[in-house]
Amino acid sequence: MQEGVDAIEIDVQISRDGDLVLYHPEDLAEQTTASGNVADKNTAELATLDTTAKYKGPKDYQTACKSGELRIPKLTDVLQRFPDTEFFIDLKSLPAEPLVRTIARKVPKAELKRLIFYSTNQEHLSALDKYIPRASHFENRAKTFDRLMTYTGTHQCTLPDKTEYVGFELFRDLDICEKFKLGGNCFKTSFEMWSQGSMACTKTITNSAKVILFGIDTPEAYEKALQLGAYGVYSNDPKTLLEYRTKQRSQTMRD
Repeated sequence: MQEGVDAIEIDVQISRDGDLVLYHPEDLAEQTTASGNVADKNTAELATLDTTAKYKGPKDYQTACKSGELRIPKLTDVLQRFPDTEFFIDLKSLPAEPLVRTIARKVPKAELKRLIFYSTNQEHLSALDKYIPRASHFENRAKTFDRLMTYTGTHQCTLPDKTEYVGFELFRDLDICEKFKLGGNCFKTSFEMWSQGSMACTKTITNSAKVILFGIDTPEAYEKALQLGAYGVYSNDPKTLLEYRTKQRSQTMRD
């Protein structure tokens, strides 16, 4: 937040005692010295775990917080601490309905206007439509992928959807396979998922959805996202992108 980002993406799961906590992987061993799943621990237990124990990202982010702040917090506490911040919430816990019902019960309705929900699992999106019909959420990821690949292969704009947000990586590692009667062939490639055409298709067929590009961590990728007309980007290194944006704006003013 101190760097000046426009919004924050967070991952939410449900604890054993039915509270909403922020943590990305299912297994606590991936980012802490504890073991087991988030769903197996009470909120009080989770709050004692140091989430930087296995941190491998830029040192600037590791030292930005005080030691007491580097724990697994509750969603409601985060919303109270940052009352003016927009949050993109990635729903992680399965089954989906207990998680979404808990959000509906614990998160004040007035907060929903600054929360946008995302999930790679359609169960979460269906539960949101059922229990929190006012909630803003991303289009089903599978539909986005199908539309992008169809446009790439045929230049046909398909799969209309009245959605508010669409999100996908700008670059995605894919396994591409050819199959035939006597065997087949597969190879791995880093595939550029978006073009000017697929961006225009997506905005048109979704009635001007806001397109967010994921995995934008370099100035080059950020510039590409700008050229494509993305509404926003997800980044693991916002400091680098913000410094680049400030530099570009200063250059434009001088010109």
